[in-house]
Amino acid sequence: MIVISDPREPEAAIPGQAIPEAYTSFRILHVNPLITISATTPQTPAGLASVAADIVGDRPALHLLHPSWTMESGAARAAIDAVQAASLLMPKSEFLLLASNDQEILAFDSLGGRSIMGNGLIMTDERIWYPEPVDARAPRYDAVYNARLDDWKRHELAASIDRLLLVYNPTVEAKLDEAVGRIRKLLPRAIFANHDFTGGDYRPFDPSRVRGLLGQSQVGLCLSAVEGIMRASMEYLLSGLPVVSTKSIGGRDRYFGTSYCRIVSTDDPDAISRAVGELSALNLDRSRIRDHVGQVLAFERYNFLATLNALIRRQFGLGHDLFPTMTPFLGSVAKFYSVTELRRTLTAALEQTTT
Repeated sequence: MIVISDPREPEAAIPGQAIPEAYTSFRILHVNPLITISATTPQTPAGLASVAADIVGDRPALHLLHPSWTMESGAARAAIDAVQAASLLMPKSEFLLLASNDQEILAFDSLGGRSIMGNGLIMTDERIWYPEPVDARAPRYDAVYNARLDDWKRHELAASIDRLLLVYNPTVEAKLDEAVGRIRKLLPRAIFANHDFTGGDYRPFDPSRVRGLLGQSQVGLCLSAVEGIMRASMEYLLSGLPVVSTKSIGGRDRYFGTSYCRIVSTDDPDAISRAVGELSALNLDRSRIRDHVGQVLAFERYNFLATLNALIRRQFGLGHDLFPTMTPFLGSVAKFYSVTELRRTLTAALEQTTT
């Protein structure tokens, strides 16, 4: 079963030991040679190697690590320690951090790790996220905030926005009803889409439903101070929404240096609301926003693939590029799997190579 799980669980994993309640993003990019991508989290600090090192064993492999939470806040040390521990069971495996920004490269490499620039936002699937035509009769919203109902998402900073739409997955920090009640008190005028549009009972939305709601909104919000890349930030941009963000650590701001993004210098609801009003008043063409973001992504993806393919050619002695396009990577950091499912999938894939 695929679930989206909060990456900040407290329990660390032991190399080679499955922890059923742990979740991580995971994909087998290539089987022979084995190349994988998985999330480094407090539960799985070495990605899949934290929970499936015994399955990989001594086969040659390259494991790409995607930081679900910023490496700038101390997570680099835990990841390095976990990689070293897992390497005892996986002596022919190499590990490579796909850093979200230059600060993560410095943090990881200074401790003896290896990293390249590979911000997870370049793996957002533009075939799913694009400007959605909207029925003229549909309601419009000044801003949308697609974020879990967690304290660290700082919903209170949207309090001065008149027509605010909230889209959300459940929180792991509190019971859902308690989280909704808390934020309704903070934002009494907001529309809680996953409750208010479903008859009062919580329902998760698939990407097509979220895409439609983005189409009804003028601006996308990013209000946390610290997290990872915040996948919703690129989903906003590819859907043609301008973005208002607070200052942040984690890598989402790598793609905010444009005329259609505002990084508000103060954590003040009125300042956030003013920035929303300014961008809305520009009445920006959503297709042009998407096209420009696409050009930025094309540049980033070209350099990422060139660097990764060169590394793979050296490691495995190949005479060709293993990944000529980004297609195998698209969506790879967005889906989280239980450890049980990860181990089952990895075992089945590797067994096929020996039959």
